[in-house]
Amino acid sequence: MHKKSFLVSYIVVIITTIITIITINYFALKILDGTRAFTAGESSFTKGQQEATRCLTLYIFTKNEDYFKKFNTNLHIPISDSLARINLDQKGPEEISRKHFINGGNSSYDVEKMIWIYKNFKDAAAFKSAVDIWKEADLLIMDLEKTGNDIHQKILKQKLIQDQEEKNLALQVNSISDQLTKKGKEFDAVLAKSIRYINNVTLYFITIGAILMILCIVLYSAFFIKKLSALQKKTNSQNQFLTQINNELDMFTYSVSHDLRAPITSLKGLIKLAETEKKPEVLKEYYTMMHTLTSRQDAFIQEIINFSKNKRIEVINEDIELIPFFNHIISDLQFMVEDKEVDFSMDISINKIYSNLFRLNIIFSNLVSNAIKYYDSEKKLIKIKIKAYQEGQFNIFTVEDNGSGIEEQHQAKIFDMFFVTNHHEKGTGIGLYLVKEIVTKLNGTIDVYSIYKQGTCFTIKLPLNNQLG
Repeated sequence: MHKKSFLVSYIVVIITTIITIITINYFALKILDGTRAFTAGESSFTKGQQEATRCLTLYIFTKNEDYFKKFNTNLHIPISDSLARINLDQKGPEEISRKHFINGGNSSYDVEKMIWIYKNFKDAAAFKSAVDIWKEADLLIMDLEKTGNDIHQKILKQKLIQDQEEKNLALQVNSISDQLTKKGKEFDAVLAKSIRYINNVTLYFITIGAILMILCIVLYSAFFIKKLSALQKKTNSQNQFLTQINNELDMFTYSVSHDLRAPITSLKGLIKLAETEKKPEVLKEYYTMMHTLTSRQDAFIQEIINFSKNKRIEVINEDIELIPFFNHIISDLQFMVEDKEVDFSMDISINKIYSNLFRLNIIFSNLVSNAIKYYDSEKKLIKIKIKAYQEGQFNIFTVEDNGSGIEEQHQAKIFDMFFVTNHHEKGTGIGLYLVKEIVTKLNGTIDVYSIYKQGTCFTIKLPLNNQLG
């Protein structure tokens, strides 16, 4: 669930960031294009007023009416821009503003952008400053128009005017033109500043978006690599486990088939011999051998059943009183060897533990029966000591005997499946393997200490707060 939510968050952030960057780029480019259109329009505005000023100055000195007509024609360019802006301020039809802008010398391609940016950003701080300069320039254009009309009326009334008066009128026109040129430069400077500001803001947001995307990619990549590594480890572990299971299954199948058939073959041979035997003492010997074979077969089958149960039965813990528990095991096993006396002793300092009764019974029944089964025939008494005590966060159990012991070269293999030192006489090779499996399932450990011909001690450590595997 965590992985799914992380992936969803990652996709949402990436998509949102991409959409945001695309949106910012789109509007930034549109604003920049609109600003460029106004800059181009200001150029037409300035050229128009400068040409109008030149024509008006020539008209003052030549009195040629053609120059006055050209003055009006060129002055109409900045006037048209003013009329377009005034119509937009009054929220008039856009078509009227569109016609005025085109009459002002703007291309039809730029007009739509000029209208859009004016309607949406005329009150924005940077663009408002440019609009205020534009309005001031419009007043100067009106002043220039009025001055031109006044000069035209004066010249019409008196064809001859003094040289000094001509110079004064020209200076007046040039003064207005200089102010308009100054306003044009201010307008360009404000728009250039706005373009730089838009570029910086766009770059800032794109950089932040890119960093956010890279961060998301890095985080998800790290998360994915971590998950992939964990999955690979888990897969490797499962492969190793399956390989081990397959090997054990092959060994189990081979050994079980062999160990199940061998006693039956021997039993059939003994039955055949008994059918033709007449001597009672020999028949008794055959019957004893049959009993031994069937007992061993029964024990082998029981261990297979326990092995199967450990694999498939659910683990359920319960409170176990240790002294009655061990007494029950001892009472079941004390007569395993008819001609040998078994001396059991217990040192139990733990009254009760919380664990799985079925599996503990298999563990200690195996260990105690092995202690009896592998007794030392040279010793008169079989001694078995069971000890239980607490140490730190563990319950410690030991089963110690004075039996035949385990030779050093065999000690590392005694927990392997089907490993026996004297397979045909006593062992099946499943018991200690099963004990090891169960102890591991109980999150515990088992160790062995043995001296050949002196005895063996098994030590089991189980955690107090047993969380079963």
